[in-house]
Amino acid sequence: MKKEFRELDVSSQTQLICEIGLSAEQIDSISETVMHSYMNAGLIVKNLVKSDSLSQESIGKVLQRIASGAAPSYHEEMLCLMTASGKGCPKKDRCCCIGCGFEIYTKTATHMLMKEYSDLYARMQKASGPEYNRLQSILKKCLLPAVLEILESIPLLYPEAEMEPLYQIVERGMQHADCIE
Repeated sequence: MKKEFRELDVSSQTQLICEIGLSAEQIDSISETVMHSYMNAGLIVKNLVKSDSLSQESIGKVLQRIASGAAPSYHEEMLCLMTASGKGCPKKDRCCCIGCGFEIYTKTATHMLMKEYSDLYARMQKASGPEYNRLQSILKKCLLPAVLEILESIPLLYPEAEMEPLYQIVERGMQHADCIE
C-alpha cells in the first residue's frame, strides 16, 4: 500500500525527491503553477456558482453540456462556460470569444500544445544523436510555430481578446519544461 508523501519520514521524503530528479526549487515552481491554475479556475467557477446560485445538480448538467459540446459560443469551434450554465454572455459588447475568461476551446488547445511541448522537451533532453535532432526539429518547426501563431494571430484578428490567460498557459508550460532535466 502506498503511503501519502506527508506520512513518510523525512529521509524517505528526501529519497523520493531525489528519485524524481527535480530540485526543490523546481518542485516548488511546479506546485506553485498548479496551485495558481487551480485557484484561477476555482475563482471563475466559484463566482459563477455564487452569482447564479447553481446547485450541485446544476453543476453536473453544466459539465454534461460541456462534454457533449452543447455550450455554444459566438464562434462555432468554441464552447462557453456561461452558455453551459444556461446563462447568457456577460460580455455582449464583444465580437469574439477568444481570450474571454469563460471561453473553453482556445485555452484548452493552448494548454494541450504546451503539454506536448513539455513532453517532447523532456524526451529530447534524454535523447542523443538522430533522435535528439528529430525531436528538436519537431519542436522548432512544428510545435513552437503553432503556439506562436496562436499568440500572434489572436490580437490581430480579435483586438479586444484578453491575452493574459493564454500567456500564462504558455509561460507555465515553458517553466515546466525548464524544470525537467
